[in-house]
Amino acid sequence: KDNDEEEEEEESSSSSGSSNSSGESQNEDKSVELILNNDLILQLQQTFGNCSLPGGMNLSPVVKLPVSLARQLYGYIMDSIQSNIDEQQIVIEKMIAQDEEVAKLLQDQEENSLRMPQLQEIMDMEIALAVHKADQEELQEKNRDTL
Repeated sequence: KDNDEEEEEEESSSSSGSSNSSGESQNEDKSVELILNNDLILQLQQTFGNCSLPGGMNLSPVVKLPVSLARQLYGYIMDSIQSNIDEQQIVIEKMIAQDEEVAKLLQDQEENSLRMPQLQEIMDMEIALAVHKADQEELQEKNRDTL
């Protein structure tokens, strides 16, 4: 589809930019041949109206464009590719940030689950100590009573 987009931009640029390039007579003499595919031709027909060619034909015409227009088209294509890369990078960075948040939450949950048994142990020790103190006090009271 990149070729389709390149060629579509090429056609739309040539229709809008042909009057702008009239002052560049030296560059107009030089041209570049580009091959258009069926998808691009169909897109152009849908965008700009019907063409005299039947829609079902399987053509890949060669179109001659001025070098300046081809260079401009190439610039648009490179800008578009860079924009796509930048957008993908933003999406990737957001996904990484979300993954880091999930990883931190999981780590916190794991640490909390590890701390809970330690807290339970402390509580058990406190209860055991309280029971032991109560037993000691009871023994001391029995010893006082017997003396």
